[in-house]
Amino acid sequence: MGCGNWNSAASRMDCVEGIQENKAKMIQYLQTLKLPNDELIAHIRNRHRLDPSLFPRYTTPKPFQRRITLEIVQNKHVVEAAKVYIEHLLKNKEEYGYLYHLMKQNLYIRFDVKFNGELAIECNRYDQVVEVIDELAREWACKNSLMYEVTRLELLYFFILLINPEINWTTVDFLLQGTKGHAHLIAARAKQLTSKHT
Repeated sequence: MGCGNWNSAASRMDCVEGIQENKAKMIQYLQTLKLPNDELIAHIRNRHRLDPSLFPRYTTPKPFQRRITLEIVQNKHVVEAAKVYIEHLLKNKEEYGYLYHLMKQNLYIRFDVKFNGELAIECNRYDQVVEVIDELAREWACKNSLMYEVTRLELLYFFILLINPEINWTTVDFLLQGTKGHAHLIAARAKQLTSKHT
């Protein structure tokens, strides 16, 4: 479907509907893929007995059924689990922490990340939640460094996936564009991405 004819309202609506349909198909496909990180987060969730149903659900539109609240990022059990996750990524960069691994690689495309938490963090206390995540990230890296930005992003994704087990890392990245839509595909080896259909 082409979107070149913007002369009529009907053409614009058809174009918007086509874009939404393609996005829905992409999300459906991404949901079939698993990274080792998805399994690691599930393992940490179970090991720390963090039941997602204990966190509040929102009636807001998707993509996330549960948003990151201030209570979540201040919960000592959740913070402990987040620290375990980041430490695991740093110890196993090639398998789990490939965003950290990418920082040391010579890539054709400049590696960069962006913290886009607006869709995933509660609106009323957004700044406070981000402040807690930033403070936690500073335990591993200096502020304004690439490692700090990667750690912030990985913490954001961890909190999202911890409380929303129905979604996976690649889908979260597609929705939030934290790696600008390409870094995980550049870095992830074929053996790391597994499909539920295989």
